[in-house]
Amino acid sequence: EILQAICSQASLDGLRVTGHCPDVATFQQAIDVGMSSFEHLTGIWKGHLPEGQELPGLHHLSLEVLEAVAKGVDEDAIRRLAHDMAMKDVWNCPTLVVLRNMHDPQDEGINSPRLSHIVRHVPRAGLRTWAELDPSSRDFPYQRWRDAWYRRNDVLERIVGILHEEGAPLLVGTDTSVRLVVQGFSVHEELANFTAAGMTPYEALRCATTEPARFLGQSEVWGTVAEGKRADLILARGNPLDSIETLRDLEAVFVNGFHFTRTDLDSLLNRQTALDSLVDFAEPEVGRGAISVASTFEGAWSEREGDCEVGRVTFSHRTLPNGEWIIEESHVFEQGLIFDFGGVQRHSVKLRLNPDLTIQEASLREETWVGESHAVLTLNDKLAYHHKRIDEDGYEWKENLGSRPLLPDPTLALSVVPLLVRHARNHDRGEAELACRLRQGRAEIVVLRIEQADTQTETEGDENYAWKAVVEQGDEKTVWEYTFSCDGEVSKITCGPKAFVPVA
Repeated sequence: EILQAICSQASLDGLRVTGHCPDVATFQQAIDVGMSSFEHLTGIWKGHLPEGQELPGLHHLSLEVLEAVAKGVDEDAIRRLAHDMAMKDVWNCPTLVVLRNMHDPQDEGINSPRLSHIVRHVPRAGLRTWAELDPSSRDFPYQRWRDAWYRRNDVLERIVGILHEEGAPLLVGTDTSVRLVVQGFSVHEELANFTAAGMTPYEALRCATTEPARFLGQSEVWGTVAEGKRADLILARGNPLDSIETLRDLEAVFVNGFHFTRTDLDSLLNRQTALDSLVDFAEPEVGRGAISVASTFEGAWSEREGDCEVGRVTFSHRTLPNGEWIIEESHVFEQGLIFDFGGVQRHSVKLRLNPDLTIQEASLREETWVGESHAVLTLNDKLAYHHKRIDEDGYEWKENLGSRPLLPDPTLALSVVPLLVRHARNHDRGEAELACRLRQGRAEIVVLRIEQADTQTETEGDENYAWKAVVEQGDEKTVWEYTFSCDGEVSKITCGPKAFVPVA
């Protein structure tokens, strides 16, 4: 009833319902109430097992279900379902590459012929999560379960062949958030899986080009090579219509108007690998300019999520004889959690601040496997900021930010907040101030408040005390809490699931 209500409302709103087939429904039932696309073929066997073999109420990954499906399905019933899907234009994205590999033991998987030559390009955050999700280390009959899993997957490959034979539309997808599946490379594996299921190379290629465009209703924009359509192209050294494997041997890629040679593509991979070497979090260097300073303070914080170190912040504060500040900060971090392997990034910022800690000039460099971007924010003599940015692809743009002098917010410089806390304590201030942050390439004005934490009453002699930096823009609110030891040093910073602690 819930699925029916969702599909009914989606139809009224001009939306389609796609996803996993709900556990409580068969594919046919889901189609009858309005689902138009399914992922992973999960549950397609329900209602199509031999009489007496149905196992209602059990999870689709349970040993009992895997062994039942592995014995075979009623192919005539599957064929009738496939014919109905073809008539109603109901889609499937089988993700066979996931089904074939995601539950292998870690060592076996990463040392297999399919991964051993590319695993060095996988961010260590991904490798660590793969290891954490390795089912072979769990307390259950893994080998028997794995054997049933593989035999079940052979049945699913046969089902893909039946869907194709009956004309049911199929999509190439790889669900690259899961174990032992690598972005980009896995597309080639899935194309090979489609040909193994009975398609010609041409038919498999359609499932990765024209069919996705048709599925999204964008056939007039992309999906085929034609005048006026989006020119996202790959140039192969061989003819993929003879063998789908020739697509792995690329000469060039054209995307978003840019031409990447084989050398360019290899450089992108090598950049990712080089950045990922920073995951050991050796302290990043900060600059040492030839400038007269009154005092210097340096430090480093370890960024943590749970028990894992996911980043490192290193900073240097220099005060000048005229009371101005030079703040340099470098943040090396892994982007994302289980379902977002963005790899290692490095953000480096240099600030020149007035004695009241407002920004005179800020320069930011962001490094990812894609490339580098640079931004400079400068306060001019008209008390307005000029922002200039050069993106990873070389595109340059400028904007003006009309405002009185702004403070830096924590995302611009995490280590500035203790200075703001000291300023607030010394001047008995905690009112809202205007601050600047750089987010997704744009300079934004936000409201920043430095105030005591709600649960903390600071008294002289307390072992610890806490202040927070509250950043607000419209309805969006972010709270950074800084805990200080009795000597005024930061002992911990928290924001959401992340924490920063001093490096000994």
